[in-house]
Amino acid sequence: MISKELLQKYPLTKNAFDYINRVFFIYEKSYFHIMANFDEDYLKFSEELISNIKKTYVSRDQETIGLDAFIKFSYEFLFQQVEFVKRGTYQSSSFKEVADSVYFSEEVMMPYMEGLLYSQIFWPNHYKFGQYFLKELAPLKNVSRAMDVPIGDGIFVYYMIKNLAFQRLDAFDISAHAVKFSSNFLKKSCNVNNVNISIRNVFDLTGQKEYDLIVCGELLEHLENPVEMLKKLKSLLKDDGTLFLTTAIYAAAADHIYLFNNVAEVRTMLSEEFKITSECILPLSLKEYHPEMNKEAINYACVLKK
Repeated sequence: MISKELLQKYPLTKNAFDYINRVFFIYEKSYFHIMANFDEDYLKFSEELISNIKKTYVSRDQETIGLDAFIKFSYEFLFQQVEFVKRGTYQSSSFKEVADSVYFSEEVMMPYMEGLLYSQIFWPNHYKFGQYFLKELAPLKNVSRAMDVPIGDGIFVYYMIKNLAFQRLDAFDISAHAVKFSSNFLKKSCNVNNVNISIRNVFDLTGQKEYDLIVCGELLEHLENPVEMLKKLKSLLKDDGTLFLTTAIYAAAADHIYLFNNVAEVRTMLSEEFKITSECILPLSLKEYHPEMNKEAINYACVLKK
């Protein structure tokens, strides 16, 4: 539990909460969930991440602009989710359409990435995913080479640099704008000497069984055929390697294509190529997950082995 007195010790976080609650009136549920369920470790993480994000700013005004990007990001999700539930299908079905309108558009991607990065603090489920990821990283002792695809806002690379010993980390994204954003953030906040960040399509990689650890955050729902991606990731993973993967279930976004209706559908697809050794299942409603949940928005994360 986080008291008002404890929050006062973390001014960057307090000021951000004050601004979000003042401007984004429907954020109240998430705010009270954080205050009731998280502890000082959350505040330490938040204060550090906000401090590192601020290093990328060239003016003080950008702090408010960044929080506005998060609020816009959140509003757009809520609007798209309402429209999606009415239709029963995502608005896009073509990867090319999504790539042209989102990934290759600087106007769309740069604020999208900033809003997404702030969501790692201010969306409870994204913070919980980070903590789950760190817990699963802890036992990994012999990681010579790791990969993150797509790099997106750079949060998983951030976690790995700060918490994992590795000889080399490759991070790829097809969006030049995501690469630009995450590179700037990571270079200002971390030691990136052993990190290769580049614009690249994972399907263009030709190696076999190269990686001890692969991180694949929020990718399957962005593809027309996720099974092809799972097969590709399997070919790149060493026989004793670990794949950490997250995906969205019944949750709309401008660039979501493949619709999972429930956890069982995700498990069935993953189990064709991998063994699921661990899961973290978080309904966006912030309620406890129940297996009978169907057509409810859910954040899903897991650890996979061959």
